[in-house]
Amino acid sequence: MAISEEKLEKRAITLNEASEISHLSIYSLYTAIRRGRLKRISKKPTLIDLDELQKYRISKYDPSQRHVNNQLIWDVEFGHLSISHLSKLASWQLGRPYSYLSIFYKVKSGKIRAFLKGRYYVIDHHDAMDFIEKEKASLLQVQKKMS
Repeated sequence: MAISEEKLEKRAITLNEASEISHLSIYSLYTAIRRGRLKRISKKPTLIDLDELQKYRISKYDPSQRHVNNQLIWDVEFGHLSISHLSKLASWQLGRPYSYLSIFYKVKSGKIRAFLKGRYYVIDHHDAMDFIEKEKASLLQVQKKMS
């Protein structure tokens, strides 16, 4: 099924056409619309904007591009990190592995300050650096005791 030039000019496509373009099922697209991740232009027939479909495809497969209320969840420019980002950063800076779960438990117990954005935990860069500094200090104490 080819998309008509008129629809391409308007950038509005039906769910069947969107399904063919994105290689996602119609049900997945309906679910995305219902959850507010994909906006529709009209209800009957259900039309969606081609640009919105592209944004949805990018954010669906790239967690760093996820949005809540049209704002990036983890925005590096603002210094917002995910638990996964912090586990990689801490492992790299401290020279020992920090798993996702160990960071998650520290967030849940309040040892690392974080806030919820949608359903995701977001850690401020300053709080992440405070955690890394405390961990460095505790590792140095352990090393002194060992020697």
